[in-house]
Amino acid sequence: PVPADPIRMIAVSTTLSASEFTENAGITQSATSTKQSFRHRLFAPRTVVLDPAATLDTPDWLLFCTGIRSVDHAVENFCNAKASLATEALSLQGLRLLSRALPAIKKNPADLAPRLEAQIGMWQAIAPSASGVPTGASHGIGYALGATFGVAHGHTSCVMLPAVLKWNAAVNGERQKALAEAMGAPGRPASDLVKELI
Repeated sequence: PVPADPIRMIAVSTTLSASEFTENAGITQSATSTKQSFRHRLFAPRTVVLDPAATLDTPDWLLFCTGIRSVDHAVENFCNAKASLATEALSLQGLRLLSRALPAIKKNPADLAPRLEAQIGMWQAIAPSASGVPTGASHGIGYALGATFGVAHGHTSCVMLPAVLKWNAAVNGERQKALAEAMGAPGRPASDLVKELI
């Protein structure tokens, strides 16, 4: 039940995970090594502040693995059978921005412009999930790895996403062509492009 006087949140993103954009919360039950998900509309903040300067003190390993997690959101949301005209453009634009911004951040860490591009990309990449489009095998396997072995979400995306893309190419190869085009290399396998990005 919604409390009579709910306290609303303001979130300032310091990573590229977009975890604060949704009404979902995931926890690992340590006693059983299982992942649990909770959902409530008040979990979503009233305001999310995207200030690239807020990411400057984020450790590189955390910034980049959460950036790949957002790439995972874009890819799996686009390839999902429940993707629609309303969500596809967001997924592809999120992937386009992230795949361009992450190498630019690595090359010049002090430049705020690619950091802002990555933040806008993570927001666009999570929007389909927030509207109900499910993720796929990379996320599902990642939940099991995370809960059972304590592997961080972003790390599981780095390991699983290229392999899942390669495995699924026989089924959704046509959709993956759009991913490759969004990453600026039409005609190349999306799994290879994501692996190179990582």
